[in-house]
Amino acid sequence: MLTFAAVALASVKSDTEWISFKQRFHKTYGNAVEEASRRATFEAELHRLAAVNTSTQGLTQFSDLTTDEFSQRWLGHRPSTAPGGGR
Repeated sequence: MLTFAAVALASVKSDTEWISFKQRFHKTYGNAVEEASRRATFEAELHRLAAVNTSTQGLTQFSDLTTDEFSQRWLGHRPSTAPGGGR
C-alpha cells in the first residue's frame, strides 16, 4: 500500500515530468480541458514505459497523443468503424 509520502512524491515527479515534456517539445494547449486530457494520456504513457522497463523506448513529442490520434495524424489511418475495431 502506498503511503501518503509516496503518493505525494509520485505526484511531484509527474508534475516535473509534465512540465519538462511541455518545455522540451514546445507544447501548448488551447484550454485547461485539453491540457488535462493530454496530461492524462502522457501519464498513461509514463506508466506504460515504466512497466516495459526498456532502454529502447522513451518519451517523445508524441507522448501526449493516443494511439488512434498518432495513427490518424502521422500514418494517415482512420479509426475503424467496424464492430470490434476492425480487428
